Amino acid sequence: QRYLVSGDRVTSPGPRKFLQIQVRLLSETPDLAAALSSLRIELLPAAALSSVAEVWPSEVLLGESRDFELFVRPIFIERDPQGKASGRFDELLIDAAPIQKVELLHVTIGDADAIEDGTALQFSELVTRIDPATGAPTTWFEDTDGTPFQALLHRDTADTLKVLQGLVPGGATPLLDTPELLLRLPRKVASLAVGEQTRIYNRRILEEGEEVPVDEDGRQLSELTYLSLPIDQQGRVLHFEIIGLTAEGEPRQQLVEEFDYRSLPDSAQGEARYFRKLVGTGGEFPFDRDGERLTESAYNRLSGERGSVRGLGELVRIGFRANVLLNGTTLDVAIRDSEGESAWQQVDAGDATSMRPGTGLSITVPFSRQVVRDLEVEPRAFSPNDDGVNDHTEILFSVANVNVARQIEVRIYDLSGRLVWQDERMTFGDQSFLWDGSDRSGSRVAPGLYLCRVEVDVDAEGATKRADHRVIAVAY
Repeated sequence: QRYLVSGDRVTSPGPRKFLQIQVRLLSETPDLAAALSSLRIELLPAAALSSVAEVWPSEVLLGESRDFELFVRPIFIERDPQGKASGRFDELLIDAAPIQKVELLHVTIGDADAIEDGTALQFSELVTRIDPATGAPTTWFEDTDGTPFQALLHRDTADTLKVLQGLVPGGATPLLDTPELLLRLPRKVASLAVGEQTRIYNRRILEEGEEVPVDEDGRQLSELTYLSLPIDQQGRVLHFEIIGLTAEGEPRQQLVEEFDYRSLPDSAQGEARYFRKLVGTGGEFPFDRDGERLTESAYNRLSGERGSVRGLGELVRIGFRANVLLNGTTLDVAIRDSEGESAWQQVDAGDATSMRPGTGLSITVPFSRQVVRDLEVEPRAFSPNDDGVNDHTEILFSVANVNVARQIEVRIYDLSGRLVWQDERMTFGDQSFLWDGSDRSGSRVAPGLYLCRVEVDVDAEGATKRADHRVIAVAY
């Protein structure tokens, strides 16, 4: 992230152990060298320990209007003997660029089961009121600080979700022309109720040389990843024999010596648990000394080794409609607490829920190098005589497979090839141009047939169909 002005806030996907800073020193005087006199970093409270998000569907047809679901799942620190609990958040920012138009459909908060059976808190009904100044209905409201917003209602509770930025079907035109959604929830996202699947109990390890059954990224060690460790980091290997099944059908295991394990038939060979020796200052891990995942009772039996307790947060589902025109379009998602000093905290792409098979924030489309798509002229024949009926024609098309503004030219020619009218702009995505039947001097053109040509200046190697054309009829 570029840092240009003193005092700017730097976003982070979540609390990190290290911060790397690159400083470029420039001098405008040849005989003087620039110097850095001081550098101060102020830390702001995190909105969550971490958060992941996924979008579904993750593959759509190019240019097709589709309904999407974005799932955001936070993890909070509930307790920490060495510190304090993490913050909470009530604002979400979704940036869908290069998508140009994103329509918010609904927002749901709760656990996965409640979302699936329809009992979770869902906001989908647009709220309207009568403007006392005009007597006309409006969807705009004003917050206590003067911030304008539109609102989605949960009818059973009368709670409202504030849409501070973004397009809502049936609502007013957003104040800013941007593919961003800025949402403020009626309350802060909470942790789910205490349970085996919603809490992570950690043991704090401070001594070098202690062993854990995961690699540096927290993934369970396998034989292959264990053998790839440096020799001085390869720890114990525990072997288990399957001695039966639990009431839930899970294998019951007991620890055995390696020689006895190798002598067992394959059906009786259970888990082989590999350990890594810690190098450095250690950290927090959700396992006891034998590599068993810590339960609440096992955590409570720890004394000086108690680490943090992490809680799985409520799932937030955002439904939206969009038209994807670029392969690999990736959503940028951030969360923030609207109160206090909290800064925007980026959300990582990941597996946020088992409700959908998605695992990331990128949307793919079938491979295509076509640039100008879906050129339409409505109506094909029009009569620009100022009678209020068909006085102009609209030229509609999409500019696909580009992610930055490009020069777009729309030209109208007569049948002799003479240029009659033209318009141009620097942009991309869905486009609309209006022609009122006038030529470049402002005079009405003669009745007849005209050729409309759309062309996009693209320097990408291999791009196809950079131009397209349609015939327009003018009649009086």
